[in-house]
Amino acid sequence: MMKTVSIIVYISLITASISADKIPSAKEILQEYTEGQEKFKSFILKFDCEYAGTIKLPHIGREGSSKGGYIGEFRSDGKRHLFLRKVWGNARPDLAQTKDMVEKDPRYSCEMWNGENRYQYQRSKEEADRDKVYLVNAEDYKPEIDSLGKAEYVNKLWGVLEDTYTRIPYKRVDAELKNADTIFVLPQTEEINGSQCYVLNAATKDSKYKIWIDPQHGYNIARATVLRGEECPNFGKPEEISVSGYIRNVKFKKFGETWVPIEGYYGFNRKVIQNGFEKEDCHIRITHFELNPDHDTLGSFEPNFIRNGSPVQIIGLRGISYIWQDGKVLDSNGKIIVDCTKRTHERENNDAKK
Repeated sequence: MMKTVSIIVYISLITASISADKIPSAKEILQEYTEGQEKFKSFILKFDCEYAGTIKLPHIGREGSSKGGYIGEFRSDGKRHLFLRKVWGNARPDLAQTKDMVEKDPRYSCEMWNGENRYQYQRSKEEADRDKVYLVNAEDYKPEIDSLGKAEYVNKLWGVLEDTYTRIPYKRVDAELKNADTIFVLPQTEEINGSQCYVLNAATKDSKYKIWIDPQHGYNIARATVLRGEECPNFGKPEEISVSGYIRNVKFKKFGETWVPIEGYYGFNRKVIQNGFEKEDCHIRITHFELNPDHDTLGSFEPNFIRNGSPVQIIGLRGISYIWQDGKVLDSNGKIIVDCTKRTHERENNDAKK
């Protein structure tokens, strides 16, 4: 009997050794993850999410709980992006109070960078003269990030973990870990939703990470946790002590040859001074996904969402308000200040003809 047990233990040790030998290095796993994310350069997605949160910030006299969500759309080709969303919840009495109500609500906010101009648009439920347009031209706007980093909530499924407010827009986790002080992979995989996932542990100067990478679903993130701050004196704003965040229960769907994260849960707990905190848990769903669409034919990055008659503020020109009309920014005399219907190459060709 003792010999049988010894043989079983010996065979188990051999199996464990073989399994450990098959585990790629942390660098190799992270490289696979990065290459997988490069497939998401050009796409259109629609989403909805629901959240519940509590907040207690004694240093600014704010306390309470909130419940609500977003529905919206995100478009990107890796260089240009558009993020449109509608908000609902109990945070303010003027908001639509339920998801069903917000679908019928005409109000929304939209941000777009099309390589020519950056637009921020707030659509009211009144007439167009109550809308707001903020415009920054390419000469004055240098986008920090032009893809999923701009898609709040949705980007969590692609590995953009919660961070201090001072580092907005947040980076994707592989960009964070390029300069990690330590990074290693556990010698055994862990099963998540039927998949054997590689487990990465890493640390930077103020953050600790544990990330489960799913090789059966395109090396996407199946689960992740992060802890930032704690005793680190250089973390965030002066009032921020730490923030812990998670991504979990991620589901995937295959589009062509590409696995896409289409649903998951994300949350964070931010600790601040005077025993304050901010806590939120969110359920995110991708309701529509299209990979590599023909953006130019679809007009994905045209400012056709702006209503005629909307007042326009050009950032950098204080105290001057213009009017939006048929893709053009006009002054009070009807003079064209900015023609958003023309592209740079068109203007250059016209200038050359002159």
